[in-house]
Amino acid sequence: MAEFHTAIEIDRPRSAVWDVLTDFESYEKWNPYLSIARGTPRDGAAVELHITPSKRSDRTETGKITALEPGTLLQWESVALYSVIYASTHRFGVQRLDDERTRFDNQKEYHGLLAPLVADDDIKDDLDEMNRALAAYVENQYP
Repeated sequence: MAEFHTAIEIDRPRSAVWDVLTDFESYEKWNPYLSIARGTPRDGAAVELHITPSKRSDRTETGKITALEPGTLLQWESVALYSVIYASTHRFGVQRLDDERTRFDNQKEYHGLLAPLVADDDIKDDLDEMNRALAAYVENQYP
């Protein structure tokens, strides 16, 4: 297993950050790493993810939302063939720091035989870039 965790503080209320994270159609506007082509933010819903790593080929994965706690947690899992071959889990955590500041946690885990082919240190850089883009969008462009 490989696990990557990044976080950023955003100068906006938790509700604003959560609204952007659950507006799947907006990902193309702000997210350099990930867009969601199909799906709704609902527990058990299928999602189609377009992943654009900075130093690897783009890929598309189909996943399923496996955890949704409104305002605090969004998580999905993608599996290729069987989880012993390849599985990834992407988790977003949103934590209120005070009335106007939020902590965003961005965590990605890889499992299975093919995980070493996908999981490398560049993933952390991509997640950090995504965090910065989310903060800039929420702080400067989101109402």
